[in-house]
Amino acid sequence: MIFRGEAEYSWDILSRQEVAITYDYPTPRDLGIRIPRNLVAARYQSGFRHALEGGQITAVEHLKLSFREGFRAGKGYVRALRRARSVVDFPLRAKIRFSSPR
Repeated sequence: MIFRGEAEYSWDILSRQEVAITYDYPTPRDLGIRIPRNLVAARYQSGFRHALEGGQITAVEHLKLSFREGFRAGKGYVRALRRARSVVDFPLRAKIRFSSPR
């Protein structure tokens, strides 16, 4: 099933051993998402793309309001797309060891 604005990819053969995949991610405009006027459009789109690429908020420039709002919209789109495809996200399981001071 193909969704409107879904990432399209193409294969570029560089040599016999190397293959590069280039992705065309949808923009918020492609998906019908309006960017609020009080936000910087370029920063919003950058945050949206960062979310679609699977990035995390790690740098100082990622803390700007426009970037964060675009990031939230991108994560929401990815979540809705995965839900429509019936992909289940299992909760993170981890072991934590506590050592007591002696």
